[in-house]
Parts: sequence; structure tokens; C-alpha cells
Amino acid sequence: MTGKAKTNLYLDLVLFMAFLIATEPAATGMAIHEWLGLALGATLFTHLLLHWKWVIAVLKRFFQPLVWQARFNFILNTALLTTFALVIISGVMISKELGLAQLLGLESLAGAGWRGIHDAASNVSLALVGVHVAVHWRWLVDAFKRYVLRQGPKKITAGQRPQPLSKKLSEI
Repeated sequence: MTGKAKTNLYLDLVLFMAFLIATEPAATGMAIHEWLGLALGATLFTHLLLHWKWVIAVLKRFFQPLVWQARFNFILNTALLTTFALVIISGVMISKELGLAQLLGLESLAGAGWRGIHDAASNVSLALVGVHVAVHWRWLVDAFKRYVLRQGPKKITAGQRPQPLSKKLSEI
């Protein structure tokens, strides 16, 4: 499990950084933006494959008694997948530097609404990524401490009480 959690953390960090960089094409230039978008799509596909067992397990029980957090995560992740798919597909269609639509034998349809779809889906995905990070914040912080800062989980001995949240927040 440790290896999987570590892989998930590093993949999540790469996804997040690539996403942040890709959201500002003026900073990188359009060619890097387009290549980064394709790489982001491939990395997202890998992320989905790594979590496939969870997807199937939640999907099987979605309309049965299920912890509300799992149902919420599934809906949030489905919305993320949908918006990212729209961003990638519309990005291929409006690609200028790489000419991806032409490479795939498609006529570039930049004037047919793809630009609007790309912009709208990008904005929605930015908000959804923010919610996704917020929902998983505790896991991200704990995993970052454990695998990047190399701090193992703190053990609480008998008679010792955990610090209140306000004290922990002041230490950050």
C-alpha cells in the first residue's frame, strides 16, 4: 500500500503542477501549452487507471447504501473527467501550433464554437480541481509529510492527547 500511496502522491503533484502551468498559456507559449495539454491528458488517463478498482467499487454500490463522501467523490471525479475530456478534445480541435486536428485528419474547427467550449471547460475544471484538492487536503498533507519530508506518522502514546486543530494550524 505504501508504494501505491507514494506513486499516487507523486502523480498527483505532477498533475497539479502541470495543470497550473497549462492554465496560463501566455506564460509558456502556445506550443508548450499544447504539448503540456497532451501530456496532462495521458497522465490523467494513468491516474484513472491507478484508481480503477475504486471507480468500479463505488459505481457498483452507487445506488446502494454508501458513505456520502464516496458518492460525492465519485460525482466530483466524474465531473472532472468530463471537463478534462472537453478541454482536451476542444484543445485538439483548436490547436494552432501542433495542428493536431489536421494530424488526425480533422478539419480545424476553431470558429465553430470549440474555442468557447475550451475556455468554459477550462474554467470549470479549474474550480473543480480546487474542490478536489480541498476534499483531499488532509491526505495530501499527510502523504507529503510522509514521502517528501520523510516524516513518519506521529504515534500517540497512552495518556497523550492530540493537539487541537487551532494549534496545528498555527504551526504551519
